Amino acid sequence: MNHIASIVFAVFGLCSSTACLGAQGPSPNTTPGEQAAIILGEAFVSLMAAIATKSTCNNIINRYGVTIHSDLSGSGYGILNGTIKLEAQRTESTTKGAKYQLIQIGEGSIVDNFVKDYKGEFNYSFKGDILIGKSSFYQKNFGVYVPWQTSVVDEFWGITESKGLKFKKSGIRSIFQVGYPRSKWMQNSDHSRPNIDDGNWVYTAHLKTPNNTVGCSIILSGKYDYNIGSVYFTGYIIVKPATI
Repeated sequence: MNHIASIVFAVFGLCSSTACLGAQGPSPNTTPGEQAAIILGEAFVSLMAAIATKSTCNNIINRYGVTIHSDLSGSGYGILNGTIKLEAQRTESTTKGAKYQLIQIGEGSIVDNFVKDYKGEFNYSFKGDILIGKSSFYQKNFGVYVPWQTSVVDEFWGITESKGLKFKKSGIRSIFQVGYPRSKWMQNSDHSRPNIDDGNWVYTAHLKTPNNTVGCSIILSGKYDYNIGSVYFTGYIIVKPATI
């Protein structure tokens, strides 16, 4: 079973009633710029989850700066911790949906965890309410780069508020090392697209342990500036242990 098939089975076959995906509200009608920004955020959370899986959450507890910028065409870039740079590009848009690709520029690190050669593929449904993604990259382990992979399935829906539109998301992420599953993360997010003022984005992923408790949390949080379809985000990824 490939990574995407594995995670789809996990979501639709094994998830609990509070975590399963399902129709929850109107389609979000996100722009290509918003979709590119979202997958850049997804990629950074995936990398942090993989690093936490390899080195444990306690070794990377801190907050790390994040900048994401995307334009109306669906192109963009993001920088995590000043060292991990990813570029996003919309590669296809049809009546069935949209496809995006991400690549890493150079090598980067979190503390002493080095990452290189990140490549991601993300597919949105036509309405933009379902996202399926997979990625591969290398983490250095005892001086040797080892292949890791991630898979994600998310659902989005929109809520109209007096100040603008709020997007909500729920999903599940799996982390693999050389093709074998290593950890599972449940995730949710809220981000607002305001009519006038700046918005905000809070995206939380929780490590699920074998007894289904929360092992630790990764939180992407910051200011979300929306301008005619493009996005400029500045904030942090915060890693917290289970006790906080």
